[in-house]
Amino acid sequence: MLRTIAAALVGSILLPLAGCEVNYTQPVVSPQPMTPQERNFETVWQGSIQMLDQYGFASDPLRGGTQDRREGVIRTAPMVGRHWFEFWRKDYAGNFDLAENTLQTIYRQVTVRVKPASPNSTQYSALVEVQTFRSDKTPRWQPHDTSTIYSMFQVPGQAISEHTFVLNETTEPPGTVVVPLGRNTELEAKMAMDLAKIIANQPAEGNGK
Repeated sequence: MLRTIAAALVGSILLPLAGCEVNYTQPVVSPQPMTPQERNFETVWQGSIQMLDQYGFASDPLRGGTQDRREGVIRTAPMVGRHWFEFWRKDYAGNFDLAENTLQTIYRQVTVRVKPASPNSTQYSALVEVQTFRSDKTPRWQPHDTSTIYSMFQVPGQAISEHTFVLNETTEPPGTVVVPLGRNTELEAKMAMDLAKIIANQPAEGNGK
């Protein structure tokens, strides 16, 4: 008798649960297909992230980067430049960059802006901008290392030491002070060409050239 009652109770509990499981196996809202404009944006956006990954720049927010789809802006975390012996890295544009990176601590930060190719266009393009910074850890009155000696060869009248600021860099101590050196147009052109190749190799349906 007790076994019969227990079996009935278990059955009364399991039946409603089984019904609930069946009711929620289908998605509540079916995903809507992307428009041609959305596909083009996604192609350029994902291509930009792929290009930054190839150059070793971190665009993932978990690694210090930022990705703002609404504004169409991807900004990487600052990264220490490649030294001459790091042959596997691509984040340089020529011998000058290699020499500069080797003599001192150089940071580079990349910003990619994805925007319509023209007003009211469904096509998208990407603008690559590379900012360069130099570490400013050494007192100016004690030129006892290569970083300080380098500052002696700046163009006369460049009071860059007055424009230092704190760099939020994940691989260096918090509050690293740096001096802005301007844009690296050669590296920008190199990265833009690689991005164009990545986009060109995407399927025609989502091509955002």
